[in-house]
Amino acid sequence: MKNLIEYILIHIVDNPEDVKVEVETEGNNSTYSITVHEDDMGRVIGKKGSVIQAIRTIARVRAIKEGERARIIVVDTDAPPMDSQTEMPAAVPEEADVLEAETPTEELVD
Repeated sequence: MKNLIEYILIHIVDNPEDVKVEVETEGNNSTYSITVHEDDMGRVIGKKGSVIQAIRTIARVRAIKEGERARIIVVDTDAPPMDSQTEMPAAVPEEADVLEAETPTEELVD
């Protein structure tokens, strides 16, 4: 399955040397994390997610034939790191909190 996903991605992107597919398997469930060059991110996702959805459909068909469940995730290298426990972005630096506190509040006038 990993080879199929890599094959598809390498033929879509402009920087095939930067394509990486990592696999995490738990029983019948496999998660494939795709990492591509930041310039190729739009090509992999496509308009309204059409390209990545097509890749997921192909992978789903192959997974059914192999008797497993496949999940494909596109890893955004520019996104803030995720907190593994809450699946939320990691805490914002304290400087942002200070800036918010110094901003004057506006009073509503009827």
